[in-house]
Amino acid sequence: MSHAPCPQPCPEAERLRHNLSGLRQHLLNSHECLDSWLALSELIPYPQQRKDCLERAAALAPDNLDIQQQYLEAVLLLE
Repeated sequence: MSHAPCPQPCPEAERLRHNLSGLRQHLLNSHECLDSWLALSELIPYPQQRKDCLERAAALAPDNLDIQQQYLEAVLLLE
């Protein structure tokens, strides 16, 4: 099932910014949400999972150099 992207900025992601399970639920039930992936990457303490979140965000925002840089830094941290 394909979902429309969330609005930017996503009010739901902002409301759930510090709620790990809420952000996960939003991503499962709603949309591919750039703001949720970024917020989740800040909450996740594990480098591999943080990289995975940033990889999803980078795929959703290929022209956002800041997000691309964050993703590459996460990749380098794991190497």
